[in-house]
Amino acid sequence: MKHNRRKDWTWPRVKAALEDAGSSLSAVAGDLNITRFTVANTKRRPNPRVQAAIANIIGQEPKVIWPTRYTSKGRPVIRSQWMQNRPPPAPRHVNSAKAA
Repeated sequence: MKHNRRKDWTWPRVKAALEDAGSSLSAVAGDLNITRFTVANTKRRPNPRVQAAIANIIGQEPKVIWPTRYTSKGRPVIRSQWMQNRPPPAPRHVNSAKAA
């Protein structure tokens, strides 16, 4: 499976877009009758229902916000396949003082 070369929006960008739209992660959770933690978990794992709700509030298609999680036809990628083929995480900053 090939991933779209475009990158997913960063989580701070998603949260800022929600705030600009007058909403929040907690509001999304309330609208869907799920916990805020389930919504926040969408940062790391695909959840088409939550992604659709966030995208609807922001006024974008989910595939625009999370292109790696959708096929070229706009269908959600199966979660297990996405987890196996997901883009590598960004390298973590290592504090050089602790490394010594």
